[in-house]
Amino acid sequence: MEARAVAKYVRMSPQKVRKVVELIRGKSVNQAINALHFIPQAASRPVEKILRSAAANAVSREDGAKINPDDLIIREIRVDQGPSMKRNNPGPMGRASMLLKRSAHITVVVTDEKRKKNTAPEAAQSAQAGAKSDAAKGHAKAAPKAAVKKPKAKASGGKPAKKEKSGKQKSS
Repeated sequence: MEARAVAKYVRMSPQKVRKVVELIRGKSVNQAINALHFIPQAASRPVEKILRSAAANAVSREDGAKINPDDLIIREIRVDQGPSMKRNNPGPMGRASMLLKRSAHITVVVTDEKRKKNTAPEAAQSAQAGAKSDAAKGHAKAAPKAAVKKPKAKASGGKPAKKEKSGKQKSS
């Protein structure tokens, strides 16, 4: 079962919030809250608040009595850009430059289902099994393309030599 929480119009740049979100993506809720406590970025506070809200939504549902809060993991966490407030900043010679005060929408989805993680050794084994089945069927792999050699630059600094003008020649 999954639960969702959305925080809209958070007055922080989405780029800065995404840096914090990348640190907790895919972790369990308890690990993520613990990590957010010790992250010095200001964006960790609204992310922690919305994560706690999503966990509370999962537990407080009618069928949520069966859910252990310790088993919740973050299935999806997304930061989208909200509307930008446009302000003028004084510039030189009476001009004004635009100041964008950005906002973000944070979406968190938590679930109690454990995801099957495809580890690297298992992926390599499945790739080898696929190659063996192709070989058994008689499929040949495509040959790699030949490398194209680029002409080397001349020792004169890479500039092409000047061509002599054809036409009338001066006689002396």
